[in-house]
Amino acid sequence: MAQLDYYHRGGSKSIIYGLASRGAGRLRRDLNMPFERMDWTTRNREVGQLFLEHTVLISDFIATQRCLPDSGTSYVPADDLEKIGGRQNGKRQFRWSVKLRNGRTATVVPDKVFALDVEHDDGLVVRKHFLVEADRGTMPIKRRDNRQSSIMQKLRTYHALSRMSGALPRNTFVVLLSASEKRLTNILEEIAKEGLPQRLFKISHYDDMTIRFPDTPPHGANPVNSR
Repeated sequence: MAQLDYYHRGGSKSIIYGLASRGAGRLRRDLNMPFERMDWTTRNREVGQLFLEHTVLISDFIATQRCLPDSGTSYVPADDLEKIGGRQNGKRQFRWSVKLRNGRTATVVPDKVFALDVEHDDGLVVRKHFLVEADRGTMPIKRRDNRQSSIMQKLRTYHALSRMSGALPRNTFVVLLSASEKRLTNILEEIAKEGLPQRLFKISHYDDMTIRFPDTPPHGANPVNSR
């Protein structure tokens, strides 16, 4: 169990239980879960607050996508997407290196990759791929020096990746997942200033967890249609 705050300021919060080595081994053996062989007990002791908050944000988001209420939409995990990025097998990490306009090579590793198979009324099934970038507000949105890490540096790299022939399948989107609506607004403003194609990006907020285009209302919209 992890304590995130030394001085909690009131209100209830979720309790997080860390998986120890024996528990991970049991799930790997009985349920064939793809856990690495490592000392999970030691790893849990070394986990910090920022890592936990980042991980929980992504886990909550993925759990929402897995439990979609629409019967015509199916969640496809990353292990079944081996054809993306030339992966040789489903266990290999999604990772791309891209040459930018300034001649530098940048690498992107999404926080999560998955797809949704959406069945339309005529029976046609369309697969949509999503590369998730989770933002907890710890990285600057933009820097004066483009060689330094920033949100916009990542998004420029994704844009360059989307322009590479055969790098990504059709209907691939970058999902900007954030716990702050204001941060999302600021990021979208920078995307517009730099002229990046907004249709490449979709957004999701912690209070909503649906995936939508930036110009789609967050509440009252059908989450499947907004995809």
